[in-house]
Order: sequence, then structure tokens, then C-alpha cells
Amino acid sequence: MDLDERYIASSNVWRRYGILFKVLMDKYGFEEALNHHLEARLIVSAKSMRVLQEKHDTLTQEEYFEALQNNFHGAGYDAMVETTEEAYKVTVKRCPFYNGLSMAGIEHETILRICENSYAQRAKNYSSLFMGLIKQRDAAEGVCVEGFRL
Repeated sequence: MDLDERYIASSNVWRRYGILFKVLMDKYGFEEALNHHLEARLIVSAKSMRVLQEKHDTLTQEEYFEALQNNFHGAGYDAMVETTEEAYKVTVKRCPFYNGLSMAGIEHETILRICENSYAQRAKNYSSLFMGLIKQRDAAEGVCVEGFRL
């Protein structure tokens, strides 16, 4: 499966998730839906960040760069990793999470709030590895940049 196919498949999964998020939002309000999202995100982050930390600790910088790039591409994210003096910066162009939630009818500003809170939670819990959100997309066609420590 190439990146475009993974992007479409992942977007469709996130669209379904977005529909569930909308149902929760309509029933309980945004804050309660967000709290449930963040609770689930904790479970997902525990595993994914542990794997990334293990790779970070055992691979060379070049190998980790490749692993990070492959991680994003494998999940359908059209992302480019660059190494700077202080971090690996991941620029996400096409984001299946954003696209899927958008297809579910969730507005740009709401998606940004969900992402912002998710990034902040991971940065707080995994600060030795994850720097968090460096730049958030300003429009659907924009890009997000997140940082991982060298």
C-alpha cells in the first residue's frame, strides 16, 4: 500500500472516529468529549511513545530519523522529517486525523483544539522525548510541525 492509499484508509477510520466524537460532543458537550478523547489518547500514547523512546535510545540519529519518517508514513501521514541542532522536526502536510474529522463535519477550529490538547498532553507526559506542537496548521491546506528531541 502506498502513502496515498494509507492516507485514504486512515482518513476513513478517523472519519468514523470523528462521527463518534460528534455524537459525544452533541450529547455531553465539547469539554466532556475532549476529556474522553484525552483519556483514550493516554492509552495510545503510552504504547507509541514507549516504542519511540526505545528506538530513540537504541538507534543512531540517522536510523531514528528513518524510523520516525516510516512511523508517520505507515500511519498514512504525509510527513517530512528534518533534523536540526536541537530536534527532529516533523512537518505534516496531509493529516488523516484532520481530514477524517473534517469529513465527519467537525470544524477546523474544533479540530485544532482537539489536536492542541492532545499534543500538550503528550508533551507533558513524555517531555524527555516529545517537544510537542511547534506550529499548528492555520487552514486545512496548511501544515503542522511537531518536535522530537535529539
